[in-house]
Amino acid sequence: MIDVLLIHNNPALVELFKNSYNGEAFLQFLDRGSKVERSKAYKIQQEWGSTQTPFALVKKDDKVIKAFYAEDKDNVISKLISYLNEHNY
Repeated sequence: MIDVLLIHNNPALVELFKNSYNGEAFLQFLDRGSKVERSKAYKIQQEWGSTQTPFALVKKDDKVIKAFYAEDKDNVISKLISYLNEHNY
């Protein structure tokens, strides 16, 4: 099973992702702007050396197989969707 974790600070990114992705991966979203989700999001990003949002992880069988960083200056959402579609996730 494929799991996708997207850490964001803009709910519009979640809608963009949901509207553009039709696969069957389990999706989880953490909003860094939310008081409830902020600490969990920061902790995950610190583990992966990321400081900017959006940030995404793709996991297969609880092992991370791909990470997408905003620091790369690429569009994280479009890269994530392309990757998932390319691999039929």
